[in-house]
Amino acid sequence: MKEKPIWKKNLFVLSIAVFIAGIAFSEVMPFLPLYIDTLGKFSHQQLNFWPGFIYSETYLVSALISPWWGKKDVNQ
Repeated sequence: MKEKPIWKKNLFVLSIAVFIAGIAFSEVMPFLPLYIDTLGKFSHQQLNFWPGFIYSETYLVSALISPWWGKKDVNQ
């Protein structure tokens, strides 16, 4: 049996790592309002807004940066 190229092995490992990182990002969500509450006095409405806003920033930044990050360098 022919051995896989190294880039395919790296891609597989990277895919697993990204999947696990996604799980880790979602695990922080239940505790985010509790942490924000320790930073000061917030109303119930603010404690609903700020964790959602903070959590969504991860994906907003990813959506904005991904095209630049994945862009192929045409000079190489």
